[in-house]
Amino acid sequence: MTDRNQYQVTIGPEYACDWGWQTDHPGVWTESDHEGVRWFFLGGLTELGRRALLKHFQLEDVAHEYPLGIIIRTGPAELVARRRALEKQNGLEKATIISDLAGYRIPPEALAA
Repeated sequence: MTDRNQYQVTIGPEYACDWGWQTDHPGVWTESDHEGVRWFFLGGLTELGRRALLKHFQLEDVAHEYPLGIIIRTGPAELVARRRALEKQNGLEKATIISDLAGYRIPPEALAA
């Protein structure tokens, strides 16, 4: 069952960064891999995951603001809020940012507070 606070950013077909999936790791990004029909917890966010999050939220230009120790605790809603601020400040087109979680493809703004 999918919790309404879950958000996923996939890195290829078998690897992902997850927010809210591991209840024993609240408030942090974790990583998982896919084998068959199941996803398995791998551990905490790595540099590969950090880069995937920056790309997903289109924050590569401000990557210096999000070293691994910061981004791991920065939730999807906060990351998209930073993207929206950049769009407003720089006259950028509004990016479509949606969770990659199968069956639950929501914008980060829709997550429960």
